[in-house]
Formats: sequence, structure tokens, C-alpha cells
Amino acid sequence: MWNKVIAICLALFVGCTEEICKRRMELIPGLVWEYYSTNHSRVVSDKYGIIAEGAVFITFHDYGFDVSGGGKFVYVDLCRNVLDDRESTHISLSSGSAFSTFDAGYAMGISTEESHKKYLAEMDALKERVEEKLRREGLRRL
Repeated sequence: MWNKVIAICLALFVGCTEEICKRRMELIPGLVWEYYSTNHSRVVSDKYGIIAEGAVFITFHDYGFDVSGGGKFVYVDLCRNVLDDRESTHISLSSGSAFSTFDAGYAMGISTEESHKKYLAEMDALKERVEEKLRREGLRRL
């Protein structure tokens, strides 16, 4: 018991350990963003495991968002409900328009609460665009 208390106090004094600093945020059901430190976070899928790890960023697009980090790129297409890691998708999204890009610290509000609010506003706007597109096409959410 005392060993744990001493370890936690030392970790807080020296800096936090991954277990103590770890934060989690659900991006969409089945896809979680885990924060460990400024340069280390990861996005984990319930179905596919680790999607990206390291200095991870997400960028919002018209009908989804991309996850990039550690040399990996995956587009989360919310209209088709798929993960797309094709090079052609990466190229087309890179040349198109994007909304905002966030790292884990900003998205989770570790840096400032205002950045977390901006992330939430972007995610809400994305979900509204997706719902509107599905409604126009006569489709419904899976």
C-alpha cells in the first residue's frame, strides 16, 4: 500500500508516468484516442487494434476525418462507416479542403479547455454534415 503511495508521489514530483497521465477519449463508437504525453498518443479500434501511434493528429474533412501518426494514415469515412488506408484516398484528401487539425493534447483539452471546445464543435459539425448527406440520399445510420 505505502509503496503505491510513494510511487505516485514520486511520479507527480518528477513527472507523470504513462499510467497516471493516460487519458482516453472516444472519437466514435469503437474508436478511442489515448493520450500519454505530448508526443505520444494512439488511436485504437475495437475491431482492428492500433490504427496510429506516436505524435497522432486528426484532420476533419467533409464526411469523415483522417488519423495520421507514426507513418500511418487512415481515413475514417463516416458515411460508409469504413476505415480507408489506401494511398489514393490519402492523396485525394491531401489535395482537397480540410477543416481543422488537432493533436491529442488540444483535442482533449490538456493544453486549454478552449481547444477541447473547438474540437467538440468540429466533431458536432462533422456529424451534422454526415447526417444531412445520409438524409439527402435516403439512407439511415448503421
